[in-house]
Amino acid sequence: MGSAASSPGRSPDEFDARDILNRIARSEEFRSAPRQQAFLRFVVDEALAGRGAEIKETLIATVVYGKRADYDPHVDSTVRVEASKLRGRLQRYYQAEGAEEPVRISIPKGRYEPSFEAVAGPEPLETQGLVPVPYLMAGTSLLLAVFAGWVWFGRSEPEMGELRLSRVTEAGSYSGGATGWPELDFVVYAGDRDGGVMNLWRQAAGSAAPVRLTRSRFSHEMPALSADGSFVVFRTSEGGGNLAWVPAAGGEPSLIKDTSGGLHPRLSPLGDVIAYWVPTDRETGEYGRVFLTSVKPSEGFGPVRLFGDFAHAATPIWAQSGTRIAVLGTWQSEVPEREFDAWVVELDRRHPVGTPIKTGLFPLLKEKGIYQRLTERMRIELGEWRDGWLYFTAPAGEVMDLYRIRLPEKAGRVEGSPQRITFGAGDVRNPRFTADSGLVFDRASVSYDLYSLKVPKPGEPASDLRRHTSETGLRLRPFLDKTATRGLWETRTPASDGQLLFFDLKSGVRRLLSPDDGRVYSHGVLSADGSRVAFRVSEPGTQPIYVRSVEGGPLQKICTNCGTPSDWTEDGRHIFYVTGGQPAIAGILEVATGKHRDLIHHPSYSLYGARSRLDGKGTGWVAVYADNSPRTRQIFLVPMREFVPGPQKDWIAATAGALWEQSPEWAEDGKTLYYVIRHDGNTCIMAKPLDGPAWEVHHFHSPRQTLMRSLRNRGADSLTVAGGRIYFSLDDRTSDIWRLSR
Repeated sequence: MGSAASSPGRSPDEFDARDILNRIARSEEFRSAPRQQAFLRFVVDEALAGRGAEIKETLIATVVYGKRADYDPHVDSTVRVEASKLRGRLQRYYQAEGAEEPVRISIPKGRYEPSFEAVAGPEPLETQGLVPVPYLMAGTSLLLAVFAGWVWFGRSEPEMGELRLSRVTEAGSYSGGATGWPELDFVVYAGDRDGGVMNLWRQAAGSAAPVRLTRSRFSHEMPALSADGSFVVFRTSEGGGNLAWVPAAGGEPSLIKDTSGGLHPRLSPLGDVIAYWVPTDRETGEYGRVFLTSVKPSEGFGPVRLFGDFAHAATPIWAQSGTRIAVLGTWQSEVPEREFDAWVVELDRRHPVGTPIKTGLFPLLKEKGIYQRLTERMRIELGEWRDGWLYFTAPAGEVMDLYRIRLPEKAGRVEGSPQRITFGAGDVRNPRFTADSGLVFDRASVSYDLYSLKVPKPGEPASDLRRHTSETGLRLRPFLDKTATRGLWETRTPASDGQLLFFDLKSGVRRLLSPDDGRVYSHGVLSADGSRVAFRVSEPGTQPIYVRSVEGGPLQKICTNCGTPSDWTEDGRHIFYVTGGQPAIAGILEVATGKHRDLIHHPSYSLYGARSRLDGKGTGWVAVYADNSPRTRQIFLVPMREFVPGPQKDWIAATAGALWEQSPEWAEDGKTLYYVIRHDGNTCIMAKPLDGPAWEVHHFHSPRQTLMRSLRNRGADSLTVAGGRIYFSLDDRTSDIWRLSR
């Protein structure tokens, strides 16, 4: 098949390659390596499509690992390193679990075109029950292993067909939230094609040229198309966030009354009734409320709350009949794990009929290992409820994939096991059915890289946004020395919860600072001169702090149970840390002796992110931020004199504490404080001089680039000021819409 190699008399397309790849992915060797699964699926699919000779390092880098088009393999060795790891995993797999596989796949050294070797004496295909797979999907490198047959969009009878995967939007922009109906031949989506904020676009089936529906300085996103294709409901950032509607042919948008804060509107299959939800705070997404309303309340009704007895309800979707709605949520005020689930309620137009039914989805997903931790559960989203199947997206290692499970409308409880529909690189989200029972969805690639801005003049915005790294995998909490040449990351992978990676911005050197001993290394902070790193290590029952030279050498435990390091003093003699437990307290640790003590505490709030601006005698200021409520953060400046904090009455409130304000960092002259503010889903870097009002340094409007969120990983949006620049980590995303059809 193409240029793929195989043993004589047997071609790889005679085997069910999809089934073989799925067994490899489920194996102990590959289960925790989703990127190498994607690598293998990509090269196998390309070879079976006859493009094996065209598989190049740059192609793998951009498609599998989300690298930019200007990827330079001479600078970035990611693909070569991952290929070496893949060869090792394949070898170990065939020595153990895969010993009985009928075909062995390998990646010969020096190239990326796979080789297929049939094991001697396999049973005939008829007795094995294997069915040849028609590899007729252009571009399946991006989304592989769609279950073509007994898992094909609600069809329960075995049926093989020709599947086509096509890109709706072009690479290089951010597009998402496509919406359509099976009876319509077009979709509407949100995108930043013009390089500005998100607006709405209409794309006809088979057309390469979209039509722009809205033109606004406000962001337009989360579109929902009416069943008759006449209008689109969406969220606009106008007025702090509202729902609006616009004719599907284009025109002037109109706000929908009394929908302030509304998110993810979904239109009923039976008319102009919208289901949507409003979180108490968009940053946490907790304590949501679900509503129904008409697009034009003057002709229908205003907002009516569903699940009124629930402490939290979110992301409603309609059943195909239009008489039932499913939501995610819980009736308990503390949102405990045992009661969080997908719930279903029957409707008589706008009134609930009976009590909500708990579907049992989330206990089952946890039992099956699809999620374990709260941070994983928070990523699960409902997509569609059609033909008795509930479609949803959920974590699959580092990425998000599409699943489905039986959910009969009348029963209201899930049946059977969840079935994974997609296997591929990038995050799959927002699945929607469209014409010919096709499916559209978002596929996003995310890189986590170090960026910087030039320190601005007082009162002016920052300029000269620069990218300094090109990394794969999750990188958290960058911290640089005062020369801005040396830094470190905390790395996260499915196989390892935390390692520390040193980088040199001038030489390009990368090396691990933490040993590979199974422990979690996190919250690394560099000394001002860049010679030493302090970090926390996971040890049962304690939170020790270690110090190590960036050049290597032994690990030195300087505190057995302090907490999380947050900063060094300028002279490198002391480390500030934050204790575990509640309330969290800022402490100080003497590096040479290990002496430590709790230093700064608040009678009501936990304190985090301590950053110091002290002279050699311990006099000056320490900036901290407080969790002053479940949905807000506030920054305080604490006066210090010889390492003794002033009384609370002398603290300066650097921010008002009415929004999400955190991650303080001092300017190099100590006269200005930089920090991060989040509001209504947007992020901004602010500056606050000690003797003047705050101003906006840089605002991130587009979902294409956002500061890394600290909500799930505290301190991920931390700042470092050095060498006349402000350094931070960005989620750098590209997102396209793909269509899967017969």
